Amino acid sequence: CVEQGVLSHFLARCVQRLGDDRSTAGTQQAAALLAVELWLASGSRRATLSFAKEALGDLLAALKRASQSRQGVTPQLVAFSCLSQMLSTLCERCDPESTPAVYRTFVYALVEADNATARDFAMRSLMGFLRRFEGVPVGILVELVLKKFQVSTGDPLTLIDLELFLVIVRHPRCTVRHAELLAQVLARSSVEDTDVGRAATVPLLAVLVRYEE
Repeated sequence: CVEQGVLSHFLARCVQRLGDDRSTAGTQQAAALLAVELWLASGSRRATLSFAKEALGDLLAALKRASQSRQGVTPQLVAFSCLSQMLSTLCERCDPESTPAVYRTFVYALVEADNATARDFAMRSLMGFLRRFEGVPVGILVELVLKKFQVSTGDPLTLIDLELFLVIVRHPRCTVRHAELLAQVLARSSVEDTDVGRAATVPLLAVLVRYEE
């Protein structure tokens, strides 16, 4: 089956269905789940490794688009779940070629997410991923998340945002520069935000303790 191109054929069909606006929500979900399983299987086999590398861009583009699906929140949750599965599996395989692209796609999809339920789910998944893998670079995450709050005046910090900031501050790859950027936002929130101001002091204190010098 592998030599005859069965995996690559079904993967291409799934990506096509996933990216088709005419597909139903159920079809998009099934296509996303099967596409990721097929892609991961292709990437683990020498005979289909080259195809997996070529197909990654189309798959990630389709998943990112599905993360903002107008078919409802379920396809969005499935898309983030698929990206999370890909990230974890690639990190376990120590794949230096495909992991950065999947990670960037996840982060950009998270920042651009409009649905609160999908965004919270993605953030929970990302926090679990960061706690599990110490080698993940957090710089792009810090810069994009903080840029969103700087650009948008209508999106105040939430408790789950503060949880993510705390995970980032405690992460081994968090640099002094990133911590300083977080501290600026947290300090302002602790003074000006009556809803989460007190909670913002927790990650702020974590910054001060870790980088007290």
